[in-house]
Amino acid sequence: MSKAHFERFVPHLPTDTRGKPRVDDRRVIGGIVHVLKSGCRWKDAPEAYGPHKTLYNRFILWASKGIWVGIFHALTDGHGRPVAFHLTGGQAADCRAAEDLLKQMSGCRIVHADKAYDTNTVRRAIQAHGALPNIPPKSG
Repeated sequence: MSKAHFERFVPHLPTDTRGKPRVDDRRVIGGIVHVLKSGCRWKDAPEAYGPHKTLYNRFILWASKGIWVGIFHALTDGHGRPVAFHLTGGQAADCRAAEDLLKQMSGCRIVHADKAYDTNTVRRAIQAHGALPNIPPKSG
């Protein structure tokens, strides 16, 4: 993660820490992003990101405090940036988050989603919100 990208995260990071000195937030966020993008197990994250237990604990703690929502919640201005963001655990089905995501959205004409949201239920829910679903099919 570049320094410029990290600087955008800083205002959202918690400052009320106690105990042992914290592992570098920039390095930890890089590790969390690596695990989420690659799909690897926490314990298989490269050592360069710090202890895997720290990555996992920080991910869970920040999720419970709403830190990730604060970092990634962006209501778009039409430049293709995400309208809503909802972070779930790795074992959760993406399509189950659709209801929570749709509650965050208003006035959307088109909802873009990846193929994990390709269910009739999700498509109907999007249409019920007055928008058109733009979701690629699961099988191609």
